[in-house]
Amino acid sequence: IIINFNCILKFIIIFNKIKGQEAGNIQVNVAFRHDELEKRTSELNGEEHRKDWPSASICIGYLTEEREYIQWLLNESSDIKELGNIILEYIDKYAFSFWEKYSTIQALIDGYKNQDIELTITGNSYVWSMAAAYWLKGEAENARQILEGWSQGRPSEEDINRAIEK
Repeated sequence: IIINFNCILKFIIIFNKIKGQEAGNIQVNVAFRHDELEKRTSELNGEEHRKDWPSASICIGYLTEEREYIQWLLNESSDIKELGNIILEYIDKYAFSFWEKYSTIQALIDGYKNQDIELTITGNSYVWSMAAAYWLKGEAENARQILEGWSQGRPSEEDINRAIEK
């Protein structure tokens, strides 16, 4: 994969123990972090910059055609090799195409505009990132228009005006 910006690609493996059992569920999230995008987003929304927070993170199951939450049971009778192979197949089939799909700032902007579930599943805060992406491209007017036109889940006028002033 050719990545066209300074981006960190991540897998986030989560193990959720099942209470009262020697078992748990494994969830695989696919994520990436674009440092400059996250810095600009923090500047716009007035939040503290979180150095390890991903720009996008999604359960790998939402990248499938079915777009459903997937987790795998791990218990004492699990075939670890088979389970590992299944998870690797998902990673091979879905993670790399996700990363490639959003490998440019313009691709991120297009994804935000189209409200692609891969970027917008966590709510409306992606609008801050879309404005920051325009800002990174040197398109301050587009960033301003995005913030001014924000309707669903819109933050306070004070927050929007503060961001526009920046």
